[in-house]
Amino acid sequence: LIAMMAVHQTSPRTWTADEIELVQAAVERAWAHIERARAVRTLADSEARFRNLAEAVPAMVWTTDGDGRLTYFNSRWYTY
Repeated sequence: LIAMMAVHQTSPRTWTADEIELVQAAVERAWAHIERARAVRTLADSEARFRNLAEAVPAMVWTTDGDGRLTYFNSRWYTY
């Protein structure tokens, strides 16, 4: 279970258009947050796998950004 939203009432509810819109907006925001959190976790996992691999290989490894600036060096690069 990722998230749950519930409305409890003792009798059947007649929802107004404004109430439905409010619930839909809340759900959309909650879903967007869940998706962002999932993307952040996936990116962190991917970065951790890359770093583990980069530290395990017997070669110098480094990365650059789109402008050519160096962004990562593995320990073999520093040792060299």
